[in-house]
Amino acid sequence: MSIGKLHYRSRNDDVGFCDTVDPMHVHNGIGWMSSLLREPPVPIAGASQMADLAGAGETDYTRYDRASVAQACAWLRDKADARSEQPWVLQVGLVAPHFPLVAPPRLMISTNTSHCPPPANMTRLTARAIP
Repeated sequence: MSIGKLHYRSRNDDVGFCDTVDPMHVHNGIGWMSSLLREPPVPIAGASQMADLAGAGETDYTRYDRASVAQACAWLRDKADARSEQPWVLQVGLVAPHFPLVAPPRLMISTNTSHCPPPANMTRLTARAIP
């Protein structure tokens, strides 16, 4: 059983599960393969505008994820009640984190990062550009 995001082209693809619930697939069946390239990093058009949207709130993605988790919990309760001896697997695919980078307000916390060093592989120039 698979519940939630699968990221295949469409519902017509063989995803390897007998059953799926509310699968989300790649928009228009086309992925963004260049995002997998790390060296050199591929510029992301509109990244600064996407970053401006980050913060507390709700999106269709956070609502979709919450619904997927609720469906998974219900499926697990049903499985437990059935007490089947048959093996099973449950895959739950969530969308977040994903642009826009928005999280429900209750999950947002204030963190003082002034004592956190930058990642070891960052150059000094890049590290100084981070506020």
